Formats: sequence, structure tokens, C-alpha cells
Amino acid sequence: MSLLRIVFVVALLAAAAACETVGTVREVDRMKALAQSGDVDALVTYQVTCVSGTEGCDQAHMIKADACLQRAQSVGVVGRIPYASCAAEGYEAALDAAAASGDGRVDGDRLARSELEALRLWRDAASRSEGTPINRRLGAAGGQVGDRQPARPEGPYYEADSLLWLVNAGIAQPPCPTLALAQERIIAARAAAAAGTVDVGQLDRDLANTARVAGCELGT
Repeated sequence: MSLLRIVFVVALLAAAAACETVGTVREVDRMKALAQSGDVDALVTYQVTCVSGTEGCDQAHMIKADACLQRAQSVGVVGRIPYASCAAEGYEAALDAAAASGDGRVDGDRLARSELEALRLWRDAASRSEGTPINRRLGAAGGQVGDRQPARPEGPYYEADSLLWLVNAGIAQPPCPTLALAQERIIAARAAAAAGTVDVGQLDRDLANTARVAGCELGT
């Protein structure tokens, strides 16, 4: 390939990337306007079209995911799955886009924590068979969040929640070792230095109730 042709191809690629960036910026602006107007329904149904890696694409996915999570939290269990799954997949797409672009305009730690709540809501609305892989994903994501954000309680909290779900669903047999692991994660969540968005005390009470029903004696 001649030098002139190489320069021409590079110029075309640069122009295409610039067009993608401009398109993404416009998309983000449209979505921000919808968010500011409180049009959650429009955001939930919005089809994000940006190319992962372009500047601002992470913001587009985040805005839609936040809207889906808001809707999932406002409806009952029946009918929640589309919103909760939309939120979980949206946060995952935002994290991937942020990693691909590296523009640093979104708080990746906050996205990861929000994804945990979306996964929990999705799992709780699903059947046991459908919820099992979601719960597995929740436990793994909780561990990753705990590793990246050790000062916050959300990581170990959702790990413990995923372990409790296994016992309550009758999957963890025998249940007592799993409940002991859940207790360890709750203790870690309670010891976190930073304030979080989760109710560790309620989860501790849930653990005590589950242990009583399962006939398990846990240490203090």
C-alpha cells in the first residue's frame, strides 16, 4: 500500500471516529434532556445506539440504566423483570464502554454498586431456575466490588445476600456452612468504614431468621 493510500485510509478512519463521537454527544444530550424532564418511560424504552469506546457512550448507557433501576424499584415483583434486567445489562454496558473509552466521565464504582441492586431485584422477581444464574452473577459481582471498594459495605453485603438466597431456595445443602459464610460477609459489611446504600442490620436479621428455620447455630 502506498504512503498516500495509507494517509487516506487513516484520514477516513479519523473522520468516522469523529462522526461517531459527535453522534454520541448528541445522543447523550437528548437523554440528559429526558432525564431532566423526568421522562423515565422515554428513557426506559430509549434504544442506545452509540458505539462502545466512543466518548460519552458510557454516559448514555448509565442514564438509561438509572432510569430502568428507578422503574424497577417503583413497581411490584410482578412486571419487574424487564426493568431490572434492563438496568443490570445497562450498567454492564456502561462499565464496558467506560473501560473502552477511558474518558473518566462516569463513576465506575457507583455503576458497579448500582448493578448489584439491579441484579438483586432481577433475581428476586425470577423463578428459582431463572434466578440461579442471576444469583451466581450477583455473588461474583459482589466479590469484585468488595475487592475494588473495600471501604464500602455493598460488596460483602450482596455476597451475603446471594448466599442467603441459596439457602432459602433450598439449593445450598447442607445449609449451615453457607450461612456461616454469609455471616462472615455480613460482618465484613458492617465493618466497612464508609457509609453505604444497604441495610446491613436487616440482612443480619434475615440471616438469624434463616438460621433458626434451618436449625443452624451461628457464632456471634
